[in-house]
Amino acid sequence: DNLSNIASAFSSFAKLPVAEPAEVDVLAQLNTTLAMFGNADDTTITLESGKITRAVVMADREHLNSIFSNLLKNAIQSVPSGKNGVIRIVLSADDARVRVRFIDNGTGIPGELIPKMFTPNFTTKSSGMGLGLSIVKRYVEGAGGRIWFTTEQNNGSVFTVEFPLLYTVQDQ
Repeated sequence: DNLSNIASAFSSFAKLPVAEPAEVDVLAQLNTTLAMFGNADDTTITLESGKITRAVVMADREHLNSIFSNLLKNAIQSVPSGKNGVIRIVLSADDARVRVRFIDNGTGIPGELIPKMFTPNFTTKSSGMGLGLSIVKRYVEGAGGRIWFTTEQNNGSVFTVEFPLLYTVQDQ
């Protein structure tokens, strides 16, 4: 059964759904993701967008949901048991790009694991197939974006996704 599950997961990874790009408001998708997570135990999650009220990109809506929910889930899970988690999601934009940073106060990523983080079948968890970040990377790049992270042992990590920006709407 275990081998069958692993084979199914890799089969699914190999034939991810074809993207259906449309104009999508990144801020609205972030709010949808936050609503799905509700209140995480012992974790405070904030979304900061400055004066931006809309940041529109050309991307697949479901792919964005998957990207954001995976990064948020990873951020929450990076906080060790017994510590109050603080997750900040920060949206920013310039004339050409929109950036979303997922900032956590978790354990950070050990140096020897850093090169493997986006590799399929790599996981630091006791469950799961280790496909989350590799799928996230594929979805981000499929939308013309890029993803990277910085990390500090025992202080947390910052995962950043960046997409080409169509336009923003800002409060005056």
